[in-house]
Amino acid sequence: FLLRPFKSLTRIIAALFIGYFLQFILIQYFLPDGDAYNVMNLNVPIYTNPAIRGLEFVFGMLLYKAFVLLPPITKKEKLNWKPLTLAILSFLVINVIGEKFIPYQYSMFFSAVPVVALLVFSLSRVHWYPTDFPNKICLWAGGISYVLYCLHWPLMEMIQLWNIIPQSIPFPLHSLVLFIVLILISHLIYRWVETPTRRFLYRKADSIRFSVNH
Repeated sequence: FLLRPFKSLTRIIAALFIGYFLQFILIQYFLPDGDAYNVMNLNVPIYTNPAIRGLEFVFGMLLYKAFVLLPPITKKEKLNWKPLTLAILSFLVINVIGEKFIPYQYSMFFSAVPVVALLVFSLSRVHWYPTDFPNKICLWAGGISYVLYCLHWPLMEMIQLWNIIPQSIPFPLHSLVLFIVLILISHLIYRWVETPTRRFLYRKADSIRFSVNH
């Protein structure tokens, strides 16, 4: 409801920048006292703080509103990879800069937010239409993405705690095996937990709606 007045690209861009600077102010406010910052003392007050990270959901809503305001995409348009390529390059550059020259709390997690917004918007305007097998891959990846997003951290902690993937495996191979394990577990949870639960809730909601209407 609060985002209803943002009906132009100018207002949306202004809101994105205001929200971005507000995020930095909140980071500074919740920043704990300490000589050095790391995952241990910043994970709860900063990285997983809903007051700080919640703004990123608002950014997503603003991106959707910007997408809707632009002319609809048709297959008649030529595929233009330039904006997406520039956004990807910008994302890589800001990550390198963030890791090397910006303190942890302002590194890639937050300094890259505007570039990530540009990347998401560029992806939405590429108008690439997957078909057949690529379409199935995209649907599957989209399905498991939220499970992977929510559970990758605790899963990695449990894998390390129980030494499921031995630390003796060399770094590149260890990362690849870890990635495959996370994808597999996310797929199983999506297939056997999330999907049946969602279908059950849909049926429940439909039955309640039917009883109310009749």
